[in-house]
Amino acid sequence: MFLRASPLSAVVFTLPFALGACDPVNNDGRIANSPNQALAGCGLTALSCNPEGVSSGLVAKLVGDPDTGELVIRFVTLTKNEDGSLTYDDGEDEVDLVDEGGGVYSSTGSLLTLDEVLSESGALLTKLDPENSDIDGDVLFGFLGYHTDASEITNSATVATYSGSAEFALLASGLSGTGTSSLTVNFNAGDAELIALIDDGTITNFDKLVSSNMTVEGYSFTGNEIGLYDGGLEVDLDDVVGADTNDAAAGMFFGNVDGDGYPVEYGAIAVVTGDDDKLLVLTGGELDP
Repeated sequence: MFLRASPLSAVVFTLPFALGACDPVNNDGRIANSPNQALAGCGLTALSCNPEGVSSGLVAKLVGDPDTGELVIRFVTLTKNEDGSLTYDDGEDEVDLVDEGGGVYSSTGSLLTLDEVLSESGALLTKLDPENSDIDGDVLFGFLGYHTDASEITNSATVATYSGSAEFALLASGLSGTGTSSLTVNFNAGDAELIALIDDGTITNFDKLVSSNMTVEGYSFTGNEIGLYDGGLEVDLDDVVGADTNDAAAGMFFGNVDGDGYPVEYGAIAVVTGDDDKLLVLTGGELDP
């Protein structure tokens, strides 16, 4: 459903990653854990990062089938071990994956196909292909890469803007869409807004998603105020995914900071779940010039 996009450039960090507690970050529980904001990451130059060790990211984890399964967002780590294996950890599952060659890592019931996430020549931010990414049978959608060092990020009140792509999927009905995304961030106030637009596809009852009042903490940002719109008019979430809706969004800043302290890339996930369907949106982009 989601094809791996052209990887965005990103770089590596040095220290072990520690996941936060598994208690929900948001009241609705769609975001299941949080990253350790004290963890060192990438600074002004690629030389500030160690190209070996641990990558991080976030995934929408589908437990069970698209109709009845649970869909939650989890921050994850992927540790490269001395024997060449990888250890996947999302705070719920910790799985050792054997290197099968060609970017394929597997163990019983688990499979990840990666595209130079742990490259020694400079890491790449990779989007997971759900057809080749599952942990203990649970399908993964999302990003893995090398996050920005929180201590290197500016606290300027000047608003930073990012532009990129967006992919939409209604998992039960099979409808999908592609388009563009934008992220505006005030690092001083600690807030962000994510907008994703549908330009093409089979989804017709809305054309825009807005995740408002997201809280920026270090190199991550989270929120649970999502609105859907069609031609500028707000659409009831129940009309898209059914009753008993829950929604949440989360993202991470990846790669170096520029000379002003702004992270150069972001990746973010938004989900809206209901009794009838599950909306999943993947977005990623780069700092505007």
